[in-house]
Amino acid sequence: MKFLKMLTKKNMKLNKKRTIVTIIGVILSVALITAVADMYMTGVNSLVEFEKSIKGAFHYSIKAVDYEDLSYIENNRQVKDYAYIKSLGFAELEDAEKPYANIVSVAKDDFDVLRVNVCKGKIPSGDNEVLIPENYKNNDKKVEIGDTITLDVGQRTNYKGDVINYNSDIEHPDEEEKVENDVDEENGDEKIINAEKKEYKVTGYYSGLSNYVEAYGAAGFTFFTTPNSAKVNITEGDKVDVYVYFKKNALKESYDIIGELLGIDGESLELVVTGNLEGKTSEDLEKAEKDIDKAKYSINVNAYLINLEIDPIKGAGIEILQNFALIISLIVVAASVFCIKNSFDISVTEKTKQYGMLRSVGATKAQLRFSVLYEAYYIGMIGIPLGVILGLVASFILSVITNTLLPAEMLQNMKLTFIVSIPAIIFAVVLAIITILLSSFGSARRATKISPIESIRNSGDIKIKGKKLKVPFLVRKTCGIGGELSYKNLKRNKKKYRTTIIAMVITIICFIILNSVVGWLYKSVRDQVGNDKYNISGRISYEKSNKKNIKEIAKFKGVDEVVYAINLNVYDFDKDYFSDEYMYKLTQDAKDADLDVSEFINQFSENSIEVNCVDEDTFKDYAKKIGKSYDDIKDGAIYLDGLEYSVLNEKTDRYENSKFNMLNLKAGDELKAKVDIYSESDIEEDSSENPSENPKKDVTIKISALAYKEPDYMKSPYSYSPTLILSEKMFKELFADTGYDYDVNFYIACKNDTELSKKIDDFVKDNYSYNYINDQNKQVKMIKNLLLIISIFLYGFIIVVTLIGITSIFNTITTSIGLRAQEFAMLKSVGMTKKEFKRMIRLESIFMGMKALFYGLILGIGASIVTYKLLGGDKELGYYTLPYSGIGISIVAVIVIVSIIMGYAVKKNSNQNIIETIRNENI
Repeated sequence: MKFLKMLTKKNMKLNKKRTIVTIIGVILSVALITAVADMYMTGVNSLVEFEKSIKGAFHYSIKAVDYEDLSYIENNRQVKDYAYIKSLGFAELEDAEKPYANIVSVAKDDFDVLRVNVCKGKIPSGDNEVLIPENYKNNDKKVEIGDTITLDVGQRTNYKGDVINYNSDIEHPDEEEKVENDVDEENGDEKIINAEKKEYKVTGYYSGLSNYVEAYGAAGFTFFTTPNSAKVNITEGDKVDVYVYFKKNALKESYDIIGELLGIDGESLELVVTGNLEGKTSEDLEKAEKDIDKAKYSINVNAYLINLEIDPIKGAGIEILQNFALIISLIVVAASVFCIKNSFDISVTEKTKQYGMLRSVGATKAQLRFSVLYEAYYIGMIGIPLGVILGLVASFILSVITNTLLPAEMLQNMKLTFIVSIPAIIFAVVLAIITILLSSFGSARRATKISPIESIRNSGDIKIKGKKLKVPFLVRKTCGIGGELSYKNLKRNKKKYRTTIIAMVITIICFIILNSVVGWLYKSVRDQVGNDKYNISGRISYEKSNKKNIKEIAKFKGVDEVVYAINLNVYDFDKDYFSDEYMYKLTQDAKDADLDVSEFINQFSENSIEVNCVDEDTFKDYAKKIGKSYDDIKDGAIYLDGLEYSVLNEKTDRYENSKFNMLNLKAGDELKAKVDIYSESDIEEDSSENPSENPKKDVTIKISALAYKEPDYMKSPYSYSPTLILSEKMFKELFADTGYDYDVNFYIACKNDTELSKKIDDFVKDNYSYNYINDQNKQVKMIKNLLLIISIFLYGFIIVVTLIGITSIFNTITTSIGLRAQEFAMLKSVGMTKKEFKRMIRLESIFMGMKALFYGLILGIGASIVTYKLLGGDKELGYYTLPYSGIGISIVAVIVIVSIIMGYAVKKNSNQNIIETIRNENI
């Protein structure tokens, strides 16, 4: 064995280029698998950390737990960490957003469990200091760090006189309870009793407190103090809020543990929290709800965090990400198996004579098998560690790129936190070992099957059968003797070239699939981004007092144009207006929902059509765009429809996108509908919340033209509904007496300037009680950056898979050319010129490339269609189109890559002496 090891190492050194290329193939495949697996684990870990940051690093929060029950948590071996919040009392606040301050004591070490984000200042260092919310103001005055605040701290009681032990919402009694409990209206529903005056020094601000610590409806701001000792001082009779974090292996039984503390069945708790009704009956659910009602304590469960840590795939709803990672890994393994197996096959072919000689002097099959496997071991020992390191570096770089292109504020402060995942590394190493073993076993088996005589003669690799060497007439006629020789060579060496062709086919398939996915993503972005001209849009309530203010935006420096469109809706039109196509769609929708068709259609006749009023200049520009004269259509409305609807095709039983009008209207028709009438008193009394109570006005709107192209200002990331576009003159004639409080949409064409966007945003929010701003610049930037990240992932993957394929192609072609040196020498010796020789090699490259393209393009297009269906088909992505760019790039890339490698290999062997090459029997 020692001799075989030495011989194997020597052969690898003699063929160092092939060995290096094989090792590079292993490094690339391991790196890609490591990067995919580690990015997946990094994503899951980031989700866990993000959930902890917004909800807290705990699984359960239990309110107002008795002192006697705390030992159950403290002494439980399944509990990894816990935190206590002890309420020291409540104090009334003056002119603050909430009526109370809830002063609580928390140990310094527990702030991390609760995830209290100290945004400025520091954590208190005793019970005379306090950490307050960043948004807290007293009498509309900001309390500064270092200030001393004085509070009357006491017990908070409800209308019944019961002490409220935790920061709940205010309890309001109904009329019957007021009488029953003798509620004093003058003093309110709640009281603070036994109050004591206390002074606190403000040490800092916090932000973003978990709603499990301070509920959304909590009546009091949470003011944090710390005890003078390491732990919160809890004595008999106290009640504290408990926050529990379980060990990972105990999470599945945590429902039983907490259930025992609450005095209820753990299965009931799990059923109510998770909502998983699989295998459950209605009786089980009813029992669970009754159990929860009689629980000893109020509880919140961070079920999402529990699910993430128990089963990150199912818990996070990222099955598609797991499937994508597995598919990528399988593709890499498949490509790598062919690449590395091809390398070992070449090695076996090169050493066929050597194996024959070894067999003839007594080497066993097991020893020859060991020689091949030892080469695989050597390659793996070098390639796998380097691949793991490269994969982790790639994962780190991708994490940095993702966090740079998608800053935390774009993703609600979530960011990718890179980790070196041991499971990911083990997964990559195991797959790499399996890949190398699969690649080498076949070659090792082949090395032992060739007989010694056949090996020494080197005749086992090429077996010629006459019927297989028939050259097609077209090849012989168009390509001449060079083409005939090229075609025959591919036939007699088909085992060698099959692996190369398969490698190219796999690369083509991968490229076409991923190119298609990127194309669909870019199309989706274009559809969402819409018109780039008007990059800020919004909606405000059109109030008389602010009628002129909105037009001041046009004066801002950097604003190029502003379009204002007054909006209101008309409805209650006759269903006879519905087009046949739309009636068919509504019928199908009703049947799908198992609803009464007539009622369903009548319901839709009550739906509204948007009326859009623009100034005269904008209306004239739009009339010109749709090819109409302003004078011909100024006395009516332009009906804009032709929307895409998803309709069931009964013949194919598939939903297809169809474009048709919702209403069967044509130029000259009149649409009769209704519109609400508002008055100032209606608005003050807020009757608009009940439209059915508002008086109605009948309106008749003349349709002067039909349009299927929306105005430029309406090209936004959102689809428009059927719309009537009116000039300002016609709008006043039809709707002037219907009220004054309309909505106004505005569309601003301006420079992509962050400061200008903020200025517009501040102006709108300061001047209008109702407002909505859509800064498309930010949205477009985020979408494009997200698309860029996905493109980096996908194209990075295809580049690496392509490189793996290229290593296989390089090894096959260069070695094949080397093994055919005698053949080339004989052809030259009988008169083949250099030009004819190059033409023969060029044709051989073309034949091989054409075969790979034939299978690769057909399978690639088929695979892209399957992927298209899996991603939602025409309902989600629109009509399928062939990935022309992917096909074109594949054709050019295959021809170029094969030609370059073939040219390199031929050039390497072109300077050899013809006589010496023919005489040389030792390749």
